[in-house]
Amino acid sequence: MKNTFIVLMLLFCIIMETIQASPRSARSADEDWDGVVRTTVIPSWHPPCHDLARRRIKAPSYHPPINSLVIRLAGGDYHDSMDGPRGLLQDPEGLEGDHPNLDRFFLIGPTPAGLPLAAWDGHPNCDTQYNSGKPITPTHPSVADMLPKDSIPETHPDVDKLLANPSQHPMPSWHPTLESFIKRRHPIDIQIEVFLGHPNADETYRKGEAMPDSHPSVQDLIPSGGLPPNHPNVDTMLFNPTKWPLPDWHPTLESIIARNEGTIESFAVEVYYGHTVDIESAYVEGEGLEGDHPKIQPMYKHVLPINHPNVDFLYANSATHPLPSWHPPLNDMVTERTMWSPGVIFSICMFAGFLVVWICVVIDNVHTSKQKKYIRRSTMVVNSDSAPKLSLEHLNHPPRRAFGTQESIEMSSIDTNNNNNN
Repeated sequence: MKNTFIVLMLLFCIIMETIQASPRSARSADEDWDGVVRTTVIPSWHPPCHDLARRRIKAPSYHPPINSLVIRLAGGDYHDSMDGPRGLLQDPEGLEGDHPNLDRFFLIGPTPAGLPLAAWDGHPNCDTQYNSGKPITPTHPSVADMLPKDSIPETHPDVDKLLANPSQHPMPSWHPTLESFIKRRHPIDIQIEVFLGHPNADETYRKGEAMPDSHPSVQDLIPSGGLPPNHPNVDTMLFNPTKWPLPDWHPTLESIIARNEGTIESFAVEVYYGHTVDIESAYVEGEGLEGDHPKIQPMYKHVLPINHPNVDFLYANSATHPLPSWHPPLNDMVTERTMWSPGVIFSICMFAGFLVVWICVVIDNVHTSKQKKYIRRSTMVVNSDSAPKLSLEHLNHPPRRAFGTQESIEMSSIDTNNNNNN
């Protein structure tokens, strides 16, 4: 009878233990726990819980306590403690084979606005940089300021301090990869149009040469969305390049510049002969343009960069808009016509033709005058009684008299007689 009682007591204890353990054992790893336990939200960056427990990875010391959560989920207080130095978070023992998947117990929160962070396509791999102990550059924008406030735990160490000294702060094995916080941008497609003679932007920046005050704002020239939202102001960098050295992974400045094709001389505008040749001196001295001078902007509109200030405005305010040192010489932007222009050549040809015609007319008049004078003299000889008779043909076409011939002697005698009679 006593043995029967003992057996019954043991059987009762086994049944009670089975009933007490039913909330855990009844829900196996294959059962859907969604409708029962998926009420607790964990951050989107939290690593998979089941994988952490299976690999017996210790949680950080600042991990929030979760005992109350486990007791509620397990349906009793028999579960081993999770918190404290001897808790499973700090002293993991692994999981039993039939333990439900821990990731089924939680809902993953939404990705905070502002994540992932935008980075250049050529930005180095963050995990490789950090694991190799390479610190972030001093001029790198603050990563802590870029991260949304709800993207990391409140107890998380200062991100900038971690990145500045990665060798002293090794990344925990359970930590999400840094690359998971970054989204690579497409290759740079920014193209800022500049003069053909614009100096090499990378060379001047490396030399520490500041951008002239009169230079157009480069920040305003870059289209919206062309830079990461956390990128420093471009003008601030260009005005003080020694304070903002470019990291070695930064795209070259020349890669975002598009120069006009051709030569400076090919852009020159033809001006009339006698136009002021030294335009640059006139600009520097602030002489401005005459009131009836044609507008200059339309003449160069097809070759000027899109962002170039209005040329007529610059000429009218040259004192407050000096030319930068790299600007192409203004004298090369005009070409003076030669005095032998088509109009001048045409006028000379017309004058030469008129002169030739006038000379021909004068020569013809002189010849006609001489011929008439000869005819009058011949007519007087014909009317003389002692003079030989000349035919009409001799009058119209007087023969040439060879010097020393009989005929010339006779004609001389006739002329002498005529003079004596007169």
